[in-house]
Amino acid sequence: MQDRIIRKIYFLIIFFIQSICFAQNYPNYFFDLKSLKIKYDCGINWSSLTGYTTMQSHIIPNFEQANPNFLFTKGRLGVHISNNNKMPYAYGKFSFKKYFFSYINPAIINDINIPIDQSNISNTVISNSFDLNNMSSSGIGFRNNWVLIQIGRDRESWGAGDDIQIALSEYSNAYNYFLLASDYGRIRVRYIHGFLEKIEGVNRYLNARGIEWTNKKSIILGFSEFIIYSGFNRPFDIGYVNPIATHLEVELNDRLNTVGTNSGNGGWQVHFDWLIKNKLRLSINYFIDEFVLDPDIEIGKRQGSAYSVRLAYTPYRSSVNILNIFSSFVMVGPTVYRHLLGENNFVQGGKPLGWHNGSDGWEVKVGSNFLKINNLIVSMSGGIFQTGEESISNKIFEPVNEDILFDNNSTTTALIRINFVDVSIQWMLKQNIFISSRGTWQKFDNSSSREKIKLSLALDVFLPFTYNFVD
Repeated sequence: MQDRIIRKIYFLIIFFIQSICFAQNYPNYFFDLKSLKIKYDCGINWSSLTGYTTMQSHIIPNFEQANPNFLFTKGRLGVHISNNNKMPYAYGKFSFKKYFFSYINPAIINDINIPIDQSNISNTVISNSFDLNNMSSSGIGFRNNWVLIQIGRDRESWGAGDDIQIALSEYSNAYNYFLLASDYGRIRVRYIHGFLEKIEGVNRYLNARGIEWTNKKSIILGFSEFIIYSGFNRPFDIGYVNPIATHLEVELNDRLNTVGTNSGNGGWQVHFDWLIKNKLRLSINYFIDEFVLDPDIEIGKRQGSAYSVRLAYTPYRSSVNILNIFSSFVMVGPTVYRHLLGENNFVQGGKPLGWHNGSDGWEVKVGSNFLKINNLIVSMSGGIFQTGEESISNKIFEPVNEDILFDNNSTTTALIRINFVDVSIQWMLKQNIFISSRGTWQKFDNSSSREKIKLSLALDVFLPFTYNFVD
């Protein structure tokens, strides 16, 4: 009896330590995540699809399948080898008494200064690449059939479609936050409140809330609000704790812990997903920033906007293979993500929180994905990307340009345009051996027009493990 109590205490300690550790990133190009996205395009698992996703949610144990005994652990231990760099890593998921869970993704990086590419512009074609400089992810929480409560360090992806998120994206750096979500069948709600970073004494926070309706068969429609607020040594603002409050109501009614209406930057998004006969999927996101509440007072102010559209068609699907083709268009205006107070810009750790290519730009892309279930993914895409001088990627904490914000006739200068082609192969050679290869071609259309070719080959060798402690 005493031994059992000691073992329980020991595993509780391990469970707690694993949950609060700041671990390195879970590679967002892993086979299981990519294959899940391809399956969504042809209607597989559509009932579980949502526009509100935590990037680690796919590895959190499903409470319906979790072992009701004391502790269940499942994960990997492995090494990622790419470009003469070796990175030992692990990720694990843990369930405790069925409804409690945690996850952790530790890694040992031999040189944290090794970048994939120093150019933000080039990220348009390597956005799915393995990024050694990405931040950590880990969390602990409670989940049953209608509520999810979680605290940890991760990244959220809010919006419809694959790779066209505008407000919050899976390619951002991670941040610390609290999450509360509920599922009432056709209605889903989500709320997050977290701390981004401290810059020269200025504390920066993220607050977001959303509501979504779905018929769990073919339609998803959601509305979300996003707030970045900051201040010198500013504490956590209780005014934003209410999940059903809005930024405008809280700010205009002076319910914040700072005076004035310039301490926060609000943005609003509508997302829409429509599946037609399990063959055609239409995804749309529309985002508004610098909302013009009263044009008679805010004379000449430009309302920032961004939108993205993706259309995916599945011409072939069997029990073993899936082939889909897609096209997408993303446009983000020059005033989106930025604020009159630069600390309220939609950025984290030097990268945009939303679209990975920043603002003041657009991208058109066409491509295809081939999936051989549990074994092989071949992806090809090509398109054009253009970015302008007001992109937040190059002006992380610079305030929005007032000449552009208050003059609807002002235009920005295009800095560069890139034509690109991207081909990637992901192959699960064996249960514990994963090979990925990627080739990109870029042509820069500017005064010094040049071409760039990038090839990469990566090998992951890992040891899957499962542990079940029976009480």
